[in-house]
Amino acid sequence: MKSLRSRSFFLEIFMEHVIDEILEGCGLTRANLIYSGGGHCYILLPNSEKVVEYLNDMEERIADFLCRNFNISLFFGCGFHPCSGNSLINVPHEENPYKKIFTELRRVVNSKKNARYTPDQIRLMNSFTNDKNTRECSVCGDEELAGKDLCFWCAFFTKLSPCLRQDNLYVSITKAVSSDMLFIEVPSVGDRKYMVFSNTSPGNSYIRAYVKNKYDRSIKRGIKFLVCDYAYSDLLEDISKDSPGFDKVGVFRGDVDNLGLAFVQGFDDENLARASSFSRRLSVFFKKHVIGILDGTSDFARTSLTKERNLKKKVIVIYAGGDDVFLIGHWLDVIEACVDIKERFREYTSGTLTLSGGLKLVSVKYPLKKSADEVAELEDVAKENTGKNSICVIEPDAVNRFKWEDFKDRVINEKFGCIFDYCDQTKTGNSFLYNLLFFLERSNENINIARYAYLLARQAPDKSSKAFQLYNVFAANMMKWVREDKDRKELITALRIYLYLQRKVEGN
Repeated sequence: MKSLRSRSFFLEIFMEHVIDEILEGCGLTRANLIYSGGGHCYILLPNSEKVVEYLNDMEERIADFLCRNFNISLFFGCGFHPCSGNSLINVPHEENPYKKIFTELRRVVNSKKNARYTPDQIRLMNSFTNDKNTRECSVCGDEELAGKDLCFWCAFFTKLSPCLRQDNLYVSITKAVSSDMLFIEVPSVGDRKYMVFSNTSPGNSYIRAYVKNKYDRSIKRGIKFLVCDYAYSDLLEDISKDSPGFDKVGVFRGDVDNLGLAFVQGFDDENLARASSFSRRLSVFFKKHVIGILDGTSDFARTSLTKERNLKKKVIVIYAGGDDVFLIGHWLDVIEACVDIKERFREYTSGTLTLSGGLKLVSVKYPLKKSADEVAELEDVAKENTGKNSICVIEPDAVNRFKWEDFKDRVINEKFGCIFDYCDQTKTGNSFLYNLLFFLERSNENINIARYAYLLARQAPDKSSKAFQLYNVFAANMMKWVREDKDRKELITALRIYLYLQRKVEGN
């Protein structure tokens, strides 16, 4: 997990370095940066032969760096398209030239994705063979080990992890380094450059420096770099201790729906200033406001599945920035957190943007990389829903896919709330609920609906008891919800969540 957080951070700071290298190489400043986030960027550059030559040179150096270090795992595609000043302010409006700029840019980049590597780069990657029969890296499976069962990059990310947890973090770009520094050589045109990670001020011998989450006036050429670094604990085992329900963790990934369309067509009068402001404000939400949602400092009506309102969520942010978020933590807190993030995002954007995501529950010991891939599949299923704005939970199929409003209002508030209130007040046993769930999941056979109704009838208490009125409401709802497909699948999910909440560690 520490390695994955370090990887996410490195990829983001590496992209910032690439942006600044391009800007400085073209004699420009960050005023020309339109958008940056999620591994993408848009930059306004002069259309000159010198700039085009520099871009091609920089792109080749970045591609070589990624090939040497990450093989085909990472790819950098750079595209540019000439345009006029009128096109940037969408003149003539009826021809929509502003939209055409970004459409053409996507076409150029996509064409490079379809033909990623030069013959020299392919030969370079094919030359990386393991002739020494060394063991695989225990984290990523790479066969080139640097010692202690870790490859070079996993060993580097392990060293980087403690730096990231500190409030003071400086990432400087320099031309000289010493052996006691934590650094990586990064691609550049001209002199060799290094990226140095430190928890102390870099001094004066640096080209530029990125400062985590603050402006430091003592750092000249310093750039404030927002990082969503919330972590309840560094260990998942600590997060799952003394928590309600079964001993599982929740993994959630979500990102903004149709961001490209919103970026190009989101304004009545398209212009770069609005696009740039849109980019910054979106990044501020995921890198700053998400922290307030998770640590309990933001004031809003929070989602709670139990009577105890835990303001500080038992969650670790693997990545949050650009247009997406990736969380892991105690399964109950992750469910509450992802609903709260969606609600706050709706308020933040006045309902103009939506979010889709996937949520999976896994064992504490389950490989995080594998769970990340599986929850990405859930996210894809959510985005396939009409209109997107959805969440897919537990399994990647349409049965477990809900609109956010339905998940919050109908699954959690209505059906889970009904089950929780009844069982909490009557002390109903779990075996009854497991039997209900069994028949619900097989309700395509009419006989199971009859068995479901019979099971409910047998649960009825004496009419003179205080619990009879509670039972009447509960039974009426349960019979009403079993009749419609939508209600039934919502009820199945609500029952599962409640039963997860009742299971103990030893029962896993």
